Amino acid sequence: MGKRHNAQSTVKKRTPGGRSWSIVASGGLALLVGLFYAVAVWLGDLNQDEGWYLYAARLVHEGKHPFLDFASPQGPLMAYAYSVAYPLVQLAGVLGGRIFTALLGILTLLLAALLCRRMVLLGAVNDRRSLRAEANTSALLVAGLLGLNLYHVYFTSLVKTYGLAGLLTVLGFLGLETAIRSASGVSASGEGVAWRRLGAFGGGLLAAACFGMAAATRLSAGILLPAVWLPLAWSWLRNGRCRGGLTILAGMLAGGTAALAALYGPFLVHAPDVVRFGLLDYHSARQISSPLLLLIYKGGFLLRVAGFYFPLLVVAALGLAGWRRRDHADSGHCNVLARSLPRLCGWGLAGVTLVHLAAPFPYDDYQVFAMPLAVLLSVPPAVSLLFRQGWSPGRRAMAVAGAMALMMAHSLSSPLLQGWMVSGRDRIWWPLKTATPLQGLRSAAQQVTSTVAPDSLLLTQDTYLAVEAGLRVPDGMELGPFCFFPDLDDAQARRFHVLNANLLRGHIKSGQSAVVACSDWWLAIHAPRIVPVAESTQALLQQAIAEHYVPLFEIAKFGQGETRLRLYRRRETP
Repeated sequence: MGKRHNAQSTVKKRTPGGRSWSIVASGGLALLVGLFYAVAVWLGDLNQDEGWYLYAARLVHEGKHPFLDFASPQGPLMAYAYSVAYPLVQLAGVLGGRIFTALLGILTLLLAALLCRRMVLLGAVNDRRSLRAEANTSALLVAGLLGLNLYHVYFTSLVKTYGLAGLLTVLGFLGLETAIRSASGVSASGEGVAWRRLGAFGGGLLAAACFGMAAATRLSAGILLPAVWLPLAWSWLRNGRCRGGLTILAGMLAGGTAALAALYGPFLVHAPDVVRFGLLDYHSARQISSPLLLLIYKGGFLLRVAGFYFPLLVVAALGLAGWRRRDHADSGHCNVLARSLPRLCGWGLAGVTLVHLAAPFPYDDYQVFAMPLAVLLSVPPAVSLLFRQGWSPGRRAMAVAGAMALMMAHSLSSPLLQGWMVSGRDRIWWPLKTATPLQGLRSAAQQVTSTVAPDSLLLTQDTYLAVEAGLRVPDGMELGPFCFFPDLDDAQARRFHVLNANLLRGHIKSGQSAVVACSDWWLAIHAPRIVPVAESTQALLQQAIAEHYVPLFEIAKFGQGETRLRLYRRRETP
């Protein structure tokens, strides 16, 4: 009895210290994550996608719709979601869009940490109190792996689909965890059977609805719903066909069908050919000339992702070394569901990765929105291994602090950070930038607005310049550098809300635009094949500009890639 009393007293004495360490660690991590997001928002390089996503949000804010009124190569939800935040863009320009995106990224990080904690505790047989420290440590490590990775922070700060798609993906798996918790009969609140079934159906409904919304945000997220539902259905068939599992599957069918029908249905009814052009024809037309080059591109995609998420690879390796099947409570039925969630995360991650690998030229940032799933797979077994070593709480804290230090070192040595600070290389010198890309964009926009009326058209493929200046671009130029489709005839180009050479030349000759702004992105991309525009076509359109516009000024380094920006003013008619 004496020994037991002493052990209990020791536990009680250690608890406040452990709690204090957790509070200090969480507070310090929150400050660092906030700092990383602030740095990425303010210093991060511009991306052409930011312009046309924010311009699409403006059009929706004004009552227009993607596919029906302007072109879109992704699902419609992005434009509608960002239209809600467009007053912030009106107030702060592209910076406002980045702030909104960063908030989505931070919310995703917090929800991923919450989901990890719930996954560790889900269905455990042993005393849940003994797992709380493990669950809390896992949640902290998840937040660190995402929030202290400068690459991940940057691409969830840019106005691209990754922030919103990542949030919806994590929300979907949170809904799935709720459904599995209810169906497994391990809910902490002790509901009856009817309430558990309602929770299972509602959780499945929420999960699939979020996956459907993710598919309406980013096309490659469309694989999540089948990649999760089919393995879950197979598990249900193999493991007794319990009623709770069937309830989840039914809820997911209802939620996924409703979300996809609501988000895509109206556009498929009114403009099915435009939807097919934006979501299928646009992406499938890209081709790589040789199998060897294709292999190099796909291998490069994997290597770049591994490099940018190297600390995660270290944690994943520890997780593989320490993985073991955790005992789960047997509620009398469907107990297998309680250990299925990590596998479902794995299937979702594998599906998204394979879709990205299938692209002719997969960019490494495609993978960003799905990386919370990789973190959720890797962290719990690694932390479990740490706790099984019998280390003292202080030693475990040192191990977690070491992991955080590795993440910090990885980010601070990132080429991204150097690229934000220096302006190229001049022989043996590294000249520092005199202004951030956002400041350069703002300065250029002020120079443009000082020469034109507020309701003027700005003929440019640098759409973020129009967004920052609060000006409009001609119809068909909403996609910025990806709006030029020389192979389409006039009727097709008008139908799909893009431009060919004849329509663009007509815009130039009409003189409707007060100013033309041409960076080196001007007429650089022949869409949808994503090859350089023919020099003869470039010369023809540049001649049209020279005939109807006069040079105004130049900016040496502007926008994505720090290219030269040339501005032209409309010639005065005699």
